[in-house]
Amino acid sequence: MKKLLSLLIALPVCVLSLAQVPKYDTGVINTNGVSALYTADGTQNFKSTGLPAYFVPYPGDVTSIFCGALWVGGMDAGHQLHIAAQTYHQNGTDFWPGPMMDSLNYSTHQDTLWNHAWLIYKSTIDSFREGKFGSNIPASILNWPGNGNISLGEMAKLAPYVDSDHNGYYDPSGGDYPLIRGDEALYTIFNDDRGPAHTETGGKKLGIEVHLMAYQFKSADTTVNETTFLHYDIFNLSKNNYDSVYYGNWIDMDVGNGGQNLIGCDSANNFWYTYDGQAYNANGDGNFAGELGYLNAPAAQSLAYMCDTMTHFMYYNYGFSDTMGTPTTPLWYYFYMENVWGDSTHATYGGNGFGGSTKSNYMFSGNPDSSTEWSEITQEMCREIGKE
Repeated sequence: MKKLLSLLIALPVCVLSLAQVPKYDTGVINTNGVSALYTADGTQNFKSTGLPAYFVPYPGDVTSIFCGALWVGGMDAGHQLHIAAQTYHQNGTDFWPGPMMDSLNYSTHQDTLWNHAWLIYKSTIDSFREGKFGSNIPASILNWPGNGNISLGEMAKLAPYVDSDHNGYYDPSGGDYPLIRGDEALYTIFNDDRGPAHTETGGKKLGIEVHLMAYQFKSADTTVNETTFLHYDIFNLSKNNYDSVYYGNWIDMDVGNGGQNLIGCDSANNFWYTYDGQAYNANGDGNFAGELGYLNAPAAQSLAYMCDTMTHFMYYNYGFSDTMGTPTTPLWYYFYMENVWGDSTHATYGGNGFGGSTKSNYMFSGNPDSSTEWSEITQEMCREIGKE
């Protein structure tokens, strides 16, 4: 079977031999039917040991996402590309934990201070507001990163909070408390400016600071109860005004045994998905050894855009060096966000998306249940469902 790695507003299904992954701080949210890990540098659902960490349903041992990260790219006034993107940390990194600050103030001390993922429950905030803790303010409220150090060049306000005493400064002793979404939230702050260079893409720095809030609701509705929501705030703190900016979610979905996975999208309803290509999701073997399958309950995992429009859905073949393979230059990473292959040709409708006559911004956009619509099933890119 073809090993597909999807990307940006697109998605993946493959495995790899792993190099050293930075051991940044992590946090896990699992207040509903999902257990999801997030890292201080913005990496999603991926342990430093190279193992996936998005378990659904939870409690349980089967995962549906192998790894995820944010990609952002745009052109400056001189039409020079600036880009930040991450994958598995095999080649390096383009993002670092913490807020942007004046370059002379970056230090190992600041790195340690900001190498953190903040976890908090709505119930804790509710109890704090009701005065149930007295003077013993919970650490999750006391240590919330609401304030930046402007003397270091940081933004004055960082993580969102309710300023109960209206003094413009986060101070829980004055009644201030974190402003979160969901029943449980995780907050990370990261930037693409800290390091000497972007060693994943090799691209020019954007000078952006990213705030990510991952959150969950505990609900009787199964769909909501098996969903993790992500909210990004992206701040351009550089001196550049960028145009032709793209941002997207690079995600390698291995739904159970990723060796049987297929991908597709529904542009009308603003989501893309990975699903099982066979009626029985066996435990993985070969390159997918160690991945537990969903067995007699083949599953699907989707990513839906709630507050924005999905303008592209693209994939690439991880580990391949051809024009549809792993990007090796800054422009190539950016191309994939435009649905352009490595040889500068636009993705096309039909087949594997390469070499056709009709340009397409959405790969495999047909209904997999229809024999006449464009999907991986109709293109025979995988074994037929239910057959070996």
